[in-house]
Amino acid sequence: MSIDQIRNEIERIKDNESKLYSYLYDLTYQEITPNVRFLETIYSRFLEDKRTEIKRVAVYCLLFGLQIRKLEYKKIALADLDDKFGDSDLRLTCASGLAQAYQATYEEDILSVFYSIFNDKDADEGIRTECFVGMMKVHGLNSTEILDKNFNKIIMSIDDLHLENFEKEIYEIKDLIE
Repeated sequence: MSIDQIRNEIERIKDNESKLYSYLYDLTYQEITPNVRFLETIYSRFLEDKRTEIKRVAVYCLLFGLQIRKLEYKKIALADLDDKFGDSDLRLTCASGLAQAYQATYEEDILSVFYSIFNDKDADEGIRTECFVGMMKVHGLNSTEILDKNFNKIIMSIDDLHLENFEKEIYEIKDLIE
C-alpha cells in the first residue's frame, strides 16, 4: 500500500473512532508499510486528539509498537500517566509503552513517576501494578527476570507481587531518583 493510499484512507475514516483506531493499530502490526518515519508522522498527529482511544492507540504504536524514544512523546506519556483523574486505559498504555520503549535505560524521570505512582496507596491498583513492572523494566530487568524473581508468578495485581524479592532494585531506584 502506498503512502498516499494510507493518507487517503485515514482521511476517509478519521471521524469514525473505531475504524480509525483499528486502522492505526493495523498500520504497525500488519506491517502495511515498513516506513517507520512515515508511521511516526501519522501517529504523532493523533497525540493531541480529544478522543481518548485514538490518543491511546497513537501512544501505544509510537512507544510500544515502534519503540521510538523522543522527549516529546515521553513528556506526553508521562503527563497522561501522572494524571490521577485521567482515563485509566490511557494511563495503563502510557505505563506499558514507556516501559517497553525505555527498557534498561534507567531514565530517571520515568522511574520517578513510576515509583511515585507505585507507592501511592490511593492510586488505582492496576496502574500501580503496571508502574511496578514498568519500573523494573526501565531499571533493567526483562520480563523473564521479573517472573523469576517473583517465584515464577506473573504480576497481574499488587497481591501477586513478592516485593521482598525486589528490595535491591527498589533501593537502587530510590537512590537514583532522590
